[in-house]
Amino acid sequence: MNKNFILFFTFYMVFICFNTKAQEVFFPFKNLIKEKNFEQAEASINAALASTPEDCALNYAAGDLYSDKSFSRFSPQKAYSYLKIAKNIYDNTKDKSKLLKSGLSATNINKKISIVTEYALSEAEKSGSQSSYKEFLEIYDLAPQSQKQTAKYKNDIFTFQKNYTADWNYLKKYINENFENKELISIIQDSIYQTAKRKPEIEIIKYCYKTSKTTELRDSCVLMMHKIYENCGVYNFDEFWKKYPSAGFKELKEKDALVKEIFLSGNKFSLALQAAPYRVSYNALLDLIKTRIKSKDYEGALYKINSFKNYFLCNEDFLKLQNVLSTPERKDLNISIAEENSKNEFQSSFIDTTYSFDGSVMIISQKKLSENEISPSKNLFIYFLDEKGNFSTPKEIKALNTAFNETSPSLSPDMQTLYFCSDGYNTLGKRDIFYSKRLDKNSWDKWSEPKNIGKEFNTPEDESFFKLSYDGNQAFFLSNGKLFRYVLRSQEASNISLAIISGKVLDNHKSPVKANICLENLETHQIIGQVSTNKDGFYTAVLPLGTNYGFFISDNRYFPVSNNLDLSGKTSSIKIEKNIEVIKISELAVRGIPIVLNNLFFNTGDAQLLPTSVSELERVSRFLNTGNFKVEISGHTDNQGSDADNLKLSQERAEAVKKYLIKLGCKPQMLKTVGYGKTRPMDTNETAEGRQKNRRVEIKIL
Repeated sequence: MNKNFILFFTFYMVFICFNTKAQEVFFPFKNLIKEKNFEQAEASINAALASTPEDCALNYAAGDLYSDKSFSRFSPQKAYSYLKIAKNIYDNTKDKSKLLKSGLSATNINKKISIVTEYALSEAEKSGSQSSYKEFLEIYDLAPQSQKQTAKYKNDIFTFQKNYTADWNYLKKYINENFENKELISIIQDSIYQTAKRKPEIEIIKYCYKTSKTTELRDSCVLMMHKIYENCGVYNFDEFWKKYPSAGFKELKEKDALVKEIFLSGNKFSLALQAAPYRVSYNALLDLIKTRIKSKDYEGALYKINSFKNYFLCNEDFLKLQNVLSTPERKDLNISIAEENSKNEFQSSFIDTTYSFDGSVMIISQKKLSENEISPSKNLFIYFLDEKGNFSTPKEIKALNTAFNETSPSLSPDMQTLYFCSDGYNTLGKRDIFYSKRLDKNSWDKWSEPKNIGKEFNTPEDESFFKLSYDGNQAFFLSNGKLFRYVLRSQEASNISLAIISGKVLDNHKSPVKANICLENLETHQIIGQVSTNKDGFYTAVLPLGTNYGFFISDNRYFPVSNNLDLSGKTSSIKIEKNIEVIKISELAVRGIPIVLNNLFFNTGDAQLLPTSVSELERVSRFLNTGNFKVEISGHTDNQGSDADNLKLSQERAEAVKKYLIKLGCKPQMLKTVGYGKTRPMDTNETAEGRQKNRRVEIKIL
């Protein structure tokens, strides 16, 4: 048994020795590299590669040579390129027995690649530049995942620092996308805290509070959050201290308890004095000057609030209130009561919506939680019209919203000034009228500090429903339930030239029709707005000059009758009266009444449809495809030119319309064309206006 054991042990050791030796890599010229004879090794390897470039062992040898740090021409990139070739050859070699005998296995090649890429990563770290990490990721695609992850993390840090902006949404996005990058997250968290200190907002402070690792940082967050609660008019901080418990802040907690006690007592004087500069203190101060404001004793009101100024030194609303009360009264004020009405008549949703005069923007007041509120109030949001005629998702106008209510937005015709009502700024009592101007004509994000419109308009009661007239020269507003009209001074009035279009929508029996009228830009084919008729069929629309507009009836009961208003050459404000006659689809089918396609455009004497005709033809195609109607498309001309030419042109124009409708999916067999030339005028040919009406294309249901 002892003899057998000795034989087994001897055999085992021989096997181990053989196996270990087999694992050594015997690539060409290895000894030259091992003995540091690099110059001879390089010359020999290059000469051999010149004749057999697809030799796996030779490429491995070159990779080993250039990865030796003792070699003067040490180059991780060069070494990697040879090793990558070696790996590719190895992977594509079917019979790997020879390679394996020489010790060239996938494991050995990958191990050498890993060593080389580690050298490359170290060089990138020494360089410390974003380009070095980018280069590593681009070149060393076979590097181990851990190395690539390190390079990516470093690259992401550079990208963050390069594109850094002190905006919570930007920082939040980086956190969500890079949560595994601990170094970057640490940098971002520090940036978030600095951003919160510059511009405290609830969500960002909550994040800082949760992620802060020190008591000092958490306490700083508590103070920032407490300030927001103060500005929101909170008088009872019991719930606050449950959310943000802290062993410190003894004096602050004592003041909070005192504010609550005084508030519940109803003593406005003590509240204004001892709760300053909390918002509840400012509101109490407004109550103390309420009687003086009502009697227009602005000097007395100013004297009263100045007695409290030492308590409101850091309160911006207090400073603005001082400015409003000390501003000299206007001598040219022109306000009159238009009519007395109850507020209830003005509570429909339209008073909280305003459109830009080109129809591309809508601003609305919605009861929706703003980013810096502890409970929802009415805030201003903006919508943009996209190229398909749909409004985008709402975007909060952060620069104007407060923790209180912002309502009744009204945009000036030049789209540069926004009037709105708020009880969150330096009001004279309850809700006042304010205005703000856009600071960047190319965006809607930057606005001037909202300014109180003045003590001549605002009172201790609620002001609301501030609306500008179409021409921008007058304004209407409600004060304590009464409707007032105010004529703006020349420097206040809008300086944009507009076209005011009005008229009635009537059916073919001359009865008023209640319907919607869509307005579109014929150049861009974009819907820019919509107006509705009242019960008498009356409508009014306002459009900026400089564009060719189209309008059409949007009502399933009626054919989408259209027309156009070419304002491209107009420079001065104008008023246009335009009645629109519509016909029910049911009558069209029964009586065969022809409809003029007013928004088709051709060059003089030509049958080629112009691009401005597209919107009209798309509407007609939808109408035909929906109802599966068979129609006659007829072309007509005026009496200028020969009869033969007119007949030919009218037929060609009808054919051009048919061809385009087929392109839009209409069935050819449902479309009949005919050219009538000058034989069926609808107006006199003695005037330019009459001849223009006679040059037309009509459609008639057969």
